[in-house]
Amino acid sequence: MEYSGPTGLYIDGDWVAAASDETIETRDPATEAPYAEVARAGEADVDAAVRA
Repeated sequence: MEYSGPTGLYIDGDWVAAASDETIETRDPATEAPYAEVARAGEADVDAAVRA
């Protein structure tokens, strides 16, 4: 199974890319197969979310 939905950060009502463009690989917990690459929030992203 492969995830096809949004993989960014949901900040202030919009899906946005992480400021650093870093990602995290998520895995299916039952099979440990790679599932999706999602945005990794950094300090700047957290600050933006708090300001929102």
